[in-house]
Amino acid sequence: MSQFAGGASARRSSGSDRAAILSGIGVGVAQAATPLVFWWLDTAIVYALGLAAIAAIYVGFAVGDGRVRIIAVESSVALTFVVVAAAVVVGALIAALTIVHRHRENVGRLLAGTERRVWERS
Repeated sequence: MSQFAGGASARRSSGSDRAAILSGIGVGVAQAATPLVFWWLDTAIVYALGLAAIAAIYVGFAVGDGRVRIIAVESSVALTFVVVAAAVVVGALIAALTIVHRHRENVGRLLAGTERRVWERS
C-alpha cells in the first residue's frame, strides 16, 4: 500500500502551498496574455522571446545554486532557447521582407505601366 493512499498520512495543503499555486496560475495567465500586450508582433515571436527570458531566469537560479555543473547545463539549455527564439524571429523577418519585396515589385510595375509576364503570374 502506498503512503499516499490517504487517511492520516495524507498531507494537507498549507497556506504557502496555496499561495504558490495561485501565483503560478497568475504567472501562467500573464504569460499566455503577452501576445495581447505586444499586438504588433507575431504570436510565435512573443512566445519565443518569452521562452528565452525564462531560460535566463533559470541561469540565474543556477548561479544562485553555485554548482558549476548546474550552471553549465542551464547555460547550454538557455543558449538553445535563445537560438530557437532567434530562428523564429529571423524566419518571421524573412517572411515579412519577402512579402514587402513582392509588394514593392508589383507597385513598381503598376506605376511603370508594365505587364507581368505570363510565367510570372500567380
